[in-house]
Amino acid sequence: MLAHAGEGISRVSLLEYLYGKEEISNPSNNLRVTMHRLRSQLREAGLPKSEYFLLNRATGIYRWDERIQVKTDVQTFEDELESARQEKDTEKRGRFLRKACILYKGEFLEDMGLEEWVIVRAVKYKEKYKKAMRELLKLLREKEEHEEIVQLCAKAVKLYPYDEWQEEMIDSLVQLGRKEGALQLCKDTSKMYWEELGISVSARMTEQYHRLTGMLQGSMKDIQRIENQFKETRQEAEALYLSFQSFVDIYRLLKRISGKGGRPVYVAVCSLWNSENHSSRPKRTERLSMYLRKALQCSLKRDDAFTKYSDLEYLILLSGKDRENCEQIFDQVRRQFSRQSKSWARYLKFDLFPIERE
Repeated sequence: MLAHAGEGISRVSLLEYLYGKEEISNPSNNLRVTMHRLRSQLREAGLPKSEYFLLNRATGIYRWDERIQVKTDVQTFEDELESARQEKDTEKRGRFLRKACILYKGEFLEDMGLEEWVIVRAVKYKEKYKKAMRELLKLLREKEEHEEIVQLCAKAVKLYPYDEWQEEMIDSLVQLGRKEGALQLCKDTSKMYWEELGISVSARMTEQYHRLTGMLQGSMKDIQRIENQFKETRQEAEALYLSFQSFVDIYRLLKRISGKGGRPVYVAVCSLWNSENHSSRPKRTERLSMYLRKALQCSLKRDDAFTKYSDLEYLILLSGKDRENCEQIFDQVRRQFSRQSKSWARYLKFDLFPIERE
């Protein structure tokens, strides 16, 4: 009755809708009983007292009592579409279309979907929704409102997964830079069509799929090229020698993430030190510094790193070791360093402190 609130509905049509396929001895009496029960339910629901459905005996038409204002989602949906049809301003027309598309929630009276009159109206409203969506998406695409297109199409796909709204969604995902998501939507849709319907997706989606795979293969080539630039050229067993600034940056990063259950990290200061004034003998200092670097390179592990702080000092990052392990490494450095002269071992001094989170 509410679906026909404006134009009304004939008594004959009601009998046909309700009892057309049933063998009932007195359908007219059944209609009167049904109308009485419906009126009682509306009163109990809190509506003002009324007959609600008024019968014009001359025409045999039932109409809703106009003294009781009622607004249905169907009526609002059609009102928004009519406002959009009459509106000349593109921006305003888009707003009316947007309201209508958001208001649409799917099949009309889905639980009564086998009733003939429901089927007729459901098809009509669905076609109106599709037409409104196509016009709205065109307006949004002209304004490059791709995020809203994705949201609207996501709803449409959920309502009607076989109506190819995925194609519009894929184009906008690509424009938003979300190519991986677009490709996954292609794959999911293709799988659904084949498993549920036994058919392939449209030619347009097939073309979208090939274009996306080409884009992403290009991206993978770029990623591989970048990854190749990151690969080490030195022997894998060697410790990492860093510039001082790189050493500082890694130290700061480790300081930020330390204390999160990771491996312990220490910083050691390795100094060339004795009673002699090395600074007054630059060539000797340079030579000792060179040998110390070689000793560090040979003694440290591949997950350690070091840098030159001054002619007389090196800084070392020792990862995943306790103090005892660190002392063992220092002994190894002394042995390597003193291979040229046993007396050189006494020149080395090590100071150790842990990296702790601030």
